[in-house]
Amino acid sequence: EEQVLPQVLPEAIGFCERMDWQLIVVDDGSSDRTREIIREHANPRLTLVTHKVNRGYGGALKSGINAAETEYVVTVDADGQHRLEDLPVLLEGLHQADADMVVGSREHAAEKGSLYRRTGKALIRGVARLLLPLPIHDLNSGLKLYRTDLAKKYIRLCPDSMAFSDIITLIFISERCKVIEMPIEIRPRAGGVSTIGVQTAME
Repeated sequence: EEQVLPQVLPEAIGFCERMDWQLIVVDDGSSDRTREIIREHANPRLTLVTHKVNRGYGGALKSGINAAETEYVVTVDADGQHRLEDLPVLLEGLHQADADMVVGSREHAAEKGSLYRRTGKALIRGVARLLLPLPIHDLNSGLKLYRTDLAKKYIRLCPDSMAFSDIITLIFISERCKVIEMPIEIRPRAGGVSTIGVQTAME
């Protein structure tokens, strides 16, 4: 996300300063200027985790979650689509419901994607519903809030690929953890191209 980091990083750092939160950014073996841009925004709130070689979307999330030292951890994609203002609302929802995971649902916005993306998402949801009762609509939302101890326990069962987002949610559900879904707003991508589609479902 080289194109969006100069915009997204200052926003995230400022938000974490106001909330007294920590920010972990994972550079997944990028070949562009991602690492340099992150270092240009060095801040006591920011921890940089680097991979020498690309491990994949799930591999990056695993490293970020493992680096978390707080009671809760939230995963946020770096494409600028997520509104950080939604995070305190999700945290409050987790507390009120005594939940173990909160999925930020883009149920209505997700339908605006390309046919390729919508087909991939539909396949993922369809297969998941064949495996177990599924109370969650937006399985592969990039915005998820977890109890950190449970996230660290279950990520070892997840793939390093884009399928991580779906699998981690299904594992929480199958292990009888309490998973709830709350609506969030998304913004247009500030740059880059999404890789979610039919191939992701087949993984």
